[in-house]
Amino acid sequence: MDLPSGPPVSAVKPAAVEDVPAIGGKFWNYRRSSRLVAWRQMVKMMRSTEDVFEDHLRLRLDGDIEEDLRRNYAPDVILLTCNSNEAGHDAIRKSSLRLNDQMPEATFEFLSRQTRGQFALLIWRGTSPHFQAIDGADTFVIENGKIVFQSIHYRLLEPSVRQ
Repeated sequence: MDLPSGPPVSAVKPAAVEDVPAIGGKFWNYRRSSRLVAWRQMVKMMRSTEDVFEDHLRLRLDGDIEEDLRRNYAPDVILLTCNSNEAGHDAIRKSSLRLNDQMPEATFEFLSRQTRGQFALLIWRGTSPHFQAIDGADTFVIENGKIVFQSIHYRLLEPSVRQ
């Protein structure tokens, strides 16, 4: 079998790292190629609903809301609660501050976690010196590795009231 003559493969270098020869002798810029854009989108989608959901819960238990927002929430996330209908990271921050104000030094327990497709459900309760949160239910829609919708519901009871 005859091998083609010419310089060794390692001696042939494109003009720039991002310029790779294409069929027909023309160059294409892989940074701008639709193939790379599609690949980047695919990598984002590789974070499953479960991955995003569990990462969100872990970061919230650690109290790291900013990292949670950066990694797990879409910038235009929609948040619905019984007393708010807002969008964006500031809506999530505001909701988190409200819960922290209502229940300082709280401990939380996750009673049930469910996911199916792009949907997730968390059933939870919390206890603090001031209140108990019962019947906690958060729902999520997760698309392309980000939370795009969240609803939050819980009831507050004084610690002496037991159900």
